[in-house]
Amino acid sequence: MNEEYQEMFEEETREQLEKMNQNLLDLEEDPSDEELMGELYRSSHTLKGMAGTMGYEGIQNISHKMEELFNELRKEKGAVKEESFDLLFECLDAIEDLAFGGEKEYENIVKRLEGAIQDGVTTEKKDEKETEKSTTKRRELRTSDKIKVDLKDLEHVMNLVSELVMSKGTLENLSESLESNRLSNVTGRIDRITGDLRESVLDMKMTPVETVFKRFPRMVRDVAKENDKEVNFEMEGEEIELDRTILDRITDPLVHLLRNAIDHGIEPVKVRKDKGKSPEGEIKLVAKQKQDNVLIEVSDDGRGLNREDIIEQAVEEGLLDSEEAKTLSDEEIYMFIFHPHFSTKEEVTEVSGRGVGMEVVKKTMDSIGGEVHIVSEEDEGTTITLVLPPSAAIVRSFLVKIGERTYAVPLDDVVETVRIKQESIEEIEGSDFIKLRGEYIPLIYLWEEFDEENPLEDSDERLTVTIVSKEGKMAGFVIDKMLSEKEIVKKPLPKQLQALDGFSGTTILGDGTIAMLLDALHWIENDSS
Repeated sequence: MNEEYQEMFEEETREQLEKMNQNLLDLEEDPSDEELMGELYRSSHTLKGMAGTMGYEGIQNISHKMEELFNELRKEKGAVKEESFDLLFECLDAIEDLAFGGEKEYENIVKRLEGAIQDGVTTEKKDEKETEKSTTKRRELRTSDKIKVDLKDLEHVMNLVSELVMSKGTLENLSESLESNRLSNVTGRIDRITGDLRESVLDMKMTPVETVFKRFPRMVRDVAKENDKEVNFEMEGEEIELDRTILDRITDPLVHLLRNAIDHGIEPVKVRKDKGKSPEGEIKLVAKQKQDNVLIEVSDDGRGLNREDIIEQAVEEGLLDSEEAKTLSDEEIYMFIFHPHFSTKEEVTEVSGRGVGMEVVKKTMDSIGGEVHIVSEEDEGTTITLVLPPSAAIVRSFLVKIGERTYAVPLDDVVETVRIKQESIEEIEGSDFIKLRGEYIPLIYLWEEFDEENPLEDSDERLTVTIVSKEGKMAGFVIDKMLSEKEIVKKPLPKQLQALDGFSGTTILGDGTIAMLLDALHWIENDSS
């Protein structure tokens, strides 16, 4: 089978399934919407034709029967029975499985569709006057001046831009060493052109979050039914754009957050009624822009987080002692739910309870340089906010010297760099602190962490301290010296270094040396533990 045609078939099938999933969800809200039935009929017909061309017999048979079913519905001008929707969604799942390499048995589904057609799939027919009065949303078909570009092609262009950024760094080093004004002018021009090119490629990679969001209404519906819960799911900000690479990375974390909101957050109907709440729980998925960052919030109006339950579990697992817990804010306590295998749920279910999903959320956010925040109130609900960077590829950073090596600290994590007298250091409970504008900030001696020699031993020189802040936590990185501010290309850690904690990536500097990108939050939390 021609690989190009196969890719086209899979892409078209994916688009049709996403469209049909949404149309079925809308039809479930208004089972008599004739326009939706017409769209589902046409999509089924399209799928049947594509599957026949490519030799997918199972998809062809299922979509053919779905086409017949929706045709009958349009002719009868009735409303779809409630129990028919589960079968129709099952059909879409079977088509997806068969289209992407699965071997799902489809004969039984075809027979059930035939039975539904024979037995009648509608409730009582609508009155003709009611039909005339009913109005449906018009769905306009618009032409587009856009073309499809494979993400891997854009990634290739972005990698070339990254190479340019690194080469630009080499030129800058050369210009500084030669002290050539002419070369400096050329380097400045290349810097501007590279910046414009990078912005253009990033713009091309920007994708509305709707491309991921539209998968979730169906998932929320299915998980709510599995758990025998009633959920009203709303989405906002689907037009907000995000780097496609980051968007793909956060899809799994959003799945975990939504499933967790249904299983852990939303109470059973009876419990909600006893609390005086609406029997139908509310879950919202909202995207919004905040300066250069995109915020994605998952909120529910469920049971909320219980501070004491989390503390009890954290103490039991050795993550915290009860005295330390008294000094922590609510959000700091709530963040323990992201620890590996942490769960306050006594009963393990198919949806959650193993404490694995939330760990994925935190690890993913750390890997892309994002942040997680939690706000919760018992019996009122929980909101988890993901703060996402505009791009994970190119990062403005401070280069710092520690021992014989150069490291990079993301500029977004840096508050300021100060020079302090060694005698101004205060020891509190065995740890060193400095007092800056009335606030005590713990010091982290990075040369000790990296087994480097103390450059200031037996010296009264001032210390250079880079104050960093991440997720509301602050610390002072004691370094040898600050080198410069640079735009660096962030690369994933090589396989042999992925077991190392405390680094979020690597970069190649202008002189060809490799610098590690420091994960500020790891060193702050590691020091405080």
